[in-house]
Amino acid sequence: MIKNWLVGALLVSVLSACNGLEPRSSVGGWTPPLMGAQADDLLNYYAAARKMSAGEMAKEHERARQQLAQNKTNSYRMRLVMLLMVPNTHFHDEVSAIALLNEVLRDGKANSGSVSALANLLLTELGEQQRLQDDCNVRLKDEQKRGDALQIKVDAIKDMEKSMIRRDKHL
Repeated sequence: MIKNWLVGALLVSVLSACNGLEPRSSVGGWTPPLMGAQADDLLNYYAAARKMSAGEMAKEHERARQQLAQNKTNSYRMRLVMLLMVPNTHFHDEVSAIALLNEVLRDGKANSGSVSALANLLLTELGEQQRLQDDCNVRLKDEQKRGDALQIKVDAIKDMEKSMIRRDKHL
């Protein structure tokens, strides 16, 4: 959960710091694009959402869901994604966020470069978080199996000790 917060804070601070930079030409004359107003707005929305109380955030989540249901635009998709990514909320849902990000990237029309770049970044980060979570779950299951196997061995040793004590009492 702390990692989610750090990723969000890092995204907001890094991307907002880029606001005053002038683009420089690099190899081949390609000029890296600056973040657009839409991406800035989305990052500011995420930062504001993180400061909301639980009740306010629940209302905002419901409102974002209703807005998306009424008008399926990338703007509303991305706003809902930003809310779904807020950690420690009852509606935190990386799988739904990934699905919405994929919809944003599939929708070529009305897809600004900055929103597309932000969607790609978030999709990559969420995919990596999911992969790491899956890896942790596998490791946890392996450790639980190891713990169960060790408990069986401890119980077997206890049973052997008890049977030895009983046998010594009868002798």
